[in-house]
Amino acid sequence: MKLLKFLIGWPISIVSLVFIAKIIQPQSQEIISYIKNVNWFLLLFSILSFFAYFVGRGLLWSNLLKEKGYEIEFKKLLYAWNISEIKRYTPGNIWSLLGRTLSFSDLGVKKADVIHLLLFESELVVAGTVISSLLALSFITGLIPNDLPELLLEVLILGGTLFLGFLFVFNPLKIHLLPKFRHSENIKLIILSVLTFFFFGLGSFLAATSLIYLNPKDILIFIGFFNFALLIGYLSLITPMGLGVREGVLTIGLSKILTLEIAGFVAIFARIIFIISEVIFLLISFIWLKARNDFLQKLELFIVGHKYEVLVFIFAFIYFAYMTTASFLRFDNFYAGRFDLGNMDQTVWNTINGRIFEFTNPDSIEIVSRLAFHSDFLLILLSPLYLIWANPKMLLLVQSLVLAIGGIFVFLIASKYIKNKYVPLIISFIYFINPSLNNSNLYEFHAVVLATTFLLASFYFLKIKKLFLFLIFLLLSAISKEQVWITTGMIGLYLFLFQKQRLIGLLIFLISLVSFIYLMEFAFPNAAKGEHFALKYYSQLGDSPSRVIRNIVLAPDKVIPTLFDESRIYYLNQLLLPFGYLAISPYLVFALPDLAINLMSSNSNLYKIYFQYTAIITPFLFISVIWTFVFLKRYLPRINLSVLTALILFTSLYSAWKFGPLPGAENPNLGMFTHPLSNRKTIDNFLNKIPIEYSLSATNNVGSKISQRRYIFVIPHGMNSADMVIFLLRKGPDDPGEKGDRENLKKVRLDNKYVEVFKDEGFIVFQKKNLR
Repeated sequence: MKLLKFLIGWPISIVSLVFIAKIIQPQSQEIISYIKNVNWFLLLFSILSFFAYFVGRGLLWSNLLKEKGYEIEFKKLLYAWNISEIKRYTPGNIWSLLGRTLSFSDLGVKKADVIHLLLFESELVVAGTVISSLLALSFITGLIPNDLPELLLEVLILGGTLFLGFLFVFNPLKIHLLPKFRHSENIKLIILSVLTFFFFGLGSFLAATSLIYLNPKDILIFIGFFNFALLIGYLSLITPMGLGVREGVLTIGLSKILTLEIAGFVAIFARIIFIISEVIFLLISFIWLKARNDFLQKLELFIVGHKYEVLVFIFAFIYFAYMTTASFLRFDNFYAGRFDLGNMDQTVWNTINGRIFEFTNPDSIEIVSRLAFHSDFLLILLSPLYLIWANPKMLLLVQSLVLAIGGIFVFLIASKYIKNKYVPLIISFIYFINPSLNNSNLYEFHAVVLATTFLLASFYFLKIKKLFLFLIFLLLSAISKEQVWITTGMIGLYLFLFQKQRLIGLLIFLISLVSFIYLMEFAFPNAAKGEHFALKYYSQLGDSPSRVIRNIVLAPDKVIPTLFDESRIYYLNQLLLPFGYLAISPYLVFALPDLAINLMSSNSNLYKIYFQYTAIITPFLFISVIWTFVFLKRYLPRINLSVLTALILFTSLYSAWKFGPLPGAENPNLGMFTHPLSNRKTIDNFLNKIPIEYSLSATNNVGSKISQRRYIFVIPHGMNSADMVIFLLRKGPDDPGEKGDRENLKKVRLDNKYVEVFKDEGFIVFQKKNLR
């Protein structure tokens, strides 16, 4: 028997690896030529996505074994599963079946149980790939020759999928070949299968797009289509792993957007990266199995004991990695501008160079205190970071990192009150895909956006009675923007009235009240030498901050008609829909000041979720939805938390698609990926050579690249006095957004003081004639 196991063990695995090599070898020369230009960053994430797929497949098998009463250490199970799977490359699917049977019989699993569970695993593979394929339903139906109307065909496919899903979960016909597990366990297995194959599709997409450009806007369609091709290959019993069948399907589909030759090569390349990932993962699982290092063993125990916490950190890392990459690319390709990254960068740069809280007035040409616009003193605290890296990207990096940490605090708060850690995990996940949070992260840099995390942290530390940390994060929130003092004052009242923290609550309230009044009545008018610029947004309510606040509270005849405006109701829907309208609690009162500021403004940007204006509202929405879960569980115990969790997960995913900026959304923010500026390096090289003492007037889109100097102006300001005038026109002559810039370009060309010194496509530079 041992000889048989040996003959079907490593030798067959080696034969499988030989067949893998044969797959790669005929394309080796062409592969080498493409690899020279491959995007290694995307390729790395492709391999990591495939790793997630392999772990998911291992978890599926682990759960199936547990339903049969087998408890096997996961690293042993994962290695045994991988070593059996690698055998499927050998012609004849029998080797994979035999490999699985022999591998797990060594771990104490009965052969009959292995065969039985292999059937259930096949059903889950089909379920996962079918459901994932629905992401590309319209694309797939367009490929299938049929005489039925496309809409009818889609309805039939959806109906058939729902019927088969119902049959698998509930098995009303008592079919012996279907699992007889609990309904909840069947649902859990299907969800896990769908997530697993989502990562397979993501890995395939990233592998393909590392080689050739595929529009990230259609990422969900591509993920669905790669799963559809896998499904067809899986159902093919003639070749090992559907070898060639999957590539044929992919080639046919991709040929709709690529040439046939390129489509075929991309299909093969995606398969090769999958195989390479599988071999690497097999090696890693082998090393993990054989490792006897104390640190690794402690790490294993920690991960097993804190699996939900580890998943939250993985979510946070993925969020941080994507947002940092996207933000950097926005900056590199001139999608970030003087408003507002350039304003923030110049303030921080001036501060670290001894000119504390100064910048050039973006509405004129004089140097002023930042206090003429906002009291975001947090920028002063950030300035030492410029001793490490004096670059606007440092601010973008910090913003993404701090917001990523916010998801961890959401998990900690939810875990404190909801004892089922599965629910906090889902709530933290919906934090990372929240549309208003994602939009605020990608829209330049604003100190107030950091307050989203700071307020969550202060709430958490308050609840675990770490008052010093609570006060630190509350103060950091307050100095992010002027109106946050109102929120901190209300939190002080909450401590005074409801938490029996009389002295601390009273002090917080009084300090917040005095600070807000001082800023609005004295600091801002003195710095701006007049009224605050934002008062004009509330002229219908009064001509001073105190009158505006008083009328918001005491003049319902002016407030109510505004609140029922269609665009403002839509804004509230965008805020609440991601939470299934369950984010309603007494804690939402702390968001009311910012809600009032946004809803009562005549500036429509304030009641949209695409900018930084939701930063103070977002944390209290998450705190509120957690409170709702606790309230319903306490007073309506019959309500199933799993149902509520599924509801907010569904509404969050829908909202992320409908309103969010992520790849796969209806209107994603992907210009930095899809439309990079072709001559950006040329522009950067020119800008970097401009002496720092020169004053520059430039279009807004150049502003963040030249902000580390004392005098920077936004055209038309400074067009007659700046040492150099810089235009970047990247749109067509008929674009209304650039109409003013093109008119100003004509004026500078007619100005005898300036001469054109550089031009590259839409980048045009003028300088004073007497300037060297």
